[in-house]
Amino acid sequence: MTIGRVAHRGWEAIDPDVRRHFPHMAILGVSQIVGQSSEIKPIVDDGRTPVLCVHGLGGSAANFSGLRGYLWLKGTRRVFSVSIPGSLQLEEMAQVVSAAIAQVGVVCGQSGDRSLDVVAHSQGGVVATLACLDPNTRRRIRRLITMGSPLKGTHLARFATTTVGLRPGSDLLARLEEALEHRDRPDLVCYWSRSDVLMLPPETATWPTARNIELPGCTHYGYLVHPRTWRSIYRVLAS
Repeated sequence: MTIGRVAHRGWEAIDPDVRRHFPHMAILGVSQIVGQSSEIKPIVDDGRTPVLCVHGLGGSAANFSGLRGYLWLKGTRRVFSVSIPGSLQLEEMAQVVSAAIAQVGVVCGQSGDRSLDVVAHSQGGVVATLACLDPNTRRRIRRLITMGSPLKGTHLARFATTTVGLRPGSDLLARLEEALEHRDRPDLVCYWSRSDVLMLPPETATWPTARNIELPGCTHYGYLVHPRTWRSIYRVLAS
């Protein structure tokens, strides 16, 4: 048996949902190399609600290059990204997001209620939700869109000390529930997929009182790189 046949059989033995993740990871890796500034600076008013993008664990502002480009073509120009140091604890990351939201308000000349939308991927959705525990942050956000975010925790968190707070039954998840069930919570939209192998179980990326949108076949990184997701997010933001 040739090495090629052995490799092919090994590849075919991998779960199809796991296989789907590899090309999306490669595309995302290219976006990391290209890079994108996370500087929040004035952009000409486009008549749309400003958007702040929040990356996940190990990510960067560059993760949203595709989405930002698509929204730009659709006329939504005031789209910003925040860069969060990975060395911080989750609640410290939430403070970084709160500061970024306040800064967007300053550069856009908006300080009123529900004056900004947030789009967050993976752990970024958890961080953005924790930021909503701050009343000033919570009132500014019109809509919070999460993509593959373990709002109910994920069993995969058992394998990393950096995500210990996301283990089911943790105190952190109790604080997340407090934010998600607050009477003044922003409008919540949760994207999830049964093909997202990092969410165990997949439904952990949903929330009972949210608008939950399933994207069949979408991987954990596909949320960031697939035009289907960009189109759906644009429709949600425009609604």
